[in-house]
Amino acid sequence: MTPLVWGNTLRHPSFLPKPPFAPHIESLGGRGRFLDVTPMRPAIIPGHLQAGYGNRLAPNYVTLPGILSPEECERLIARFETRELEDGGLVGEVSAPDVRRADLVWLDAERVDQWVLTRMMTLVADANREMFDFVLGGFDEALQLTRYRADALGHYDWHADRGGAGFSRFRKLSVVVQLSQPETYEGGDLEINATGIVEAMPRDRGMAILFPSHALHRITPVTNGTRHSLVTWVHGPNFR
Repeated sequence: MTPLVWGNTLRHPSFLPKPPFAPHIESLGGRGRFLDVTPMRPAIIPGHLQAGYGNRLAPNYVTLPGILSPEECERLIARFETRELEDGGLVGEVSAPDVRRADLVWLDAERVDQWVLTRMMTLVADANREMFDFVLGGFDEALQLTRYRADALGHYDWHADRGGAGFSRFRKLSVVVQLSQPETYEGGDLEINATGIVEAMPRDRGMAILFPSHALHRITPVTNGTRHSLVTWVHGPNFR
């Protein structure tokens, strides 16, 4: 396998064509990354991928179980004990605890194992090819670990990932991987409202949920225990 090389954005060979917005992305600063990697085995197992449709040709969401093993989920959860936490209550650099209460750990080039990056790239490349058919450029933000605690009133109100300034305005596909065992927390459901109908996503550990970044979604308040997740976004030129 070709060694992973860091630069300005995280790419998979199947993210084609090359995004015309790349020069602008590179000038934004922040957590931009570049990764070049040879294709790995397909992450999607035929018959396991499930999609939810509304009144659109593209799916409102796609779910795929078993992207991470229980041991891999535990390895990522352990990062909260060894890494500096960031206040997830900041929305657009403004404190907004009524909108979001969470702890964040950013997995940048110095703090993430390559297996996590390659797993996410392969997952997105396969799911996009099979289901979404979006023109994607790559991962221009670091992966994010998120923790919602009941004792901190953890939640994230209705919002869309795409929009605003910086990298977020180029987000096209959002990915959430459930890390916690579902029986260890209450509440904390990922709900998606893409077409006016609220749908609660599965809570299975290791399951990936992919959805367009412009879709409204939220994390309902955690009422008991703690919910952990891995979150990332895939970027590309504007929808046409």
